[in-house]
Amino acid sequence: MEAVATYQPHTQGTNPPNGIRRFLLVRERDLTGVSGTGIVAEGAMFSNGLSVLHWLREPQAVGMYQTISDLIAVHGHEGATQVQFIDQE
Repeated sequence: MEAVATYQPHTQGTNPPNGIRRFLLVRERDLTGVSGTGIVAEGAMFSNGLSVLHWLREPQAVGMYQTISDLIAVHGHEGATQVQFIDQE
């Protein structure tokens, strides 16, 4: 699959509420051949650690995880996928 070439986050409200950090899920290798490489998902981590992930490819599913570590355990592809935070702590 092709990498997501350009990613344009929504710019309205660029300052998220305190405690919420937006992130991108960036995949170097796609071990399953489903989601592709590059920026494959966007998400948010809430102040209590709860993390929500939105896939950028069809069917654009949404998943919720108790922690960002749980998200990486499921979608990390054995180290081939990184979380890149958009917002500073």
